[in-house]
Amino acid sequence: MGRPRIRLDTTPDEVGRMYEAWLACLKENGAPNDKTKNKPDSAWIVKCQGKEPLPPAELDPARNPDFMDDSRAMVRCMNKHGFKSVLTEEGWGLEDGATMYEPHYNKLMKDCQVEAFGGK
Repeated sequence: MGRPRIRLDTTPDEVGRMYEAWLACLKENGAPNDKTKNKPDSAWIVKCQGKEPLPPAELDPARNPDFMDDSRAMVRCMNKHGFKSVLTEEGWGLEDGATMYEPHYNKLMKDCQVEAFGGK
């Protein structure tokens, strides 16, 4: 079985449970709390790598041939709802990062993500 993959429509609670399972595995296998001691080949990282959630495939430019077109659609959707966004080399971003703390940002961002990247 492969690593769990977050889907575009995965709820925040579901994402939290995915990460909780991975973090519990790390803890059970002796991962220290001090992040400076974590090396990519540490036994606990290797043992638990199959539980670490992967981001949605649609958000991976290497897996999504329409990534930049989808990013343009994301910018249009966010701008349409008053969250000034721009196209970047990595996809899209907010003109002002502080707007991510505005009410309804998370829900709108998720809705736009599903519409722009998953609306095919």
